[in-house]
Amino acid sequence: MPNGYSNPAPPGGVKLKKRTRFRMAVSRILRSGFNVAGLKKTDLDENAEAAEIFVLTGILVTLLTIAAIWFGLQQFLEAMHQ
Repeated sequence: MPNGYSNPAPPGGVKLKKRTRFRMAVSRILRSGFNVAGLKKTDLDENAEAAEIFVLTGILVTLLTIAAIWFGLQQFLEAMHQ
């Protein structure tokens, strides 16, 4: 049973990239917090990995946007009080 699947992978099947330790830790944290689909202890297929990267990128962009707006608002309010 390679890669934790219940059935062996088909010959010539899709080869998944080796995930880094950091991504595995983030994936584990997300799955433990949002275990809606029952993804505990399963390997993700390529579509799920792409979706995971998309979600993590969206979270990062959102946080950076909020930080930039907050910084800009502070600068604006500081300039108004002078």
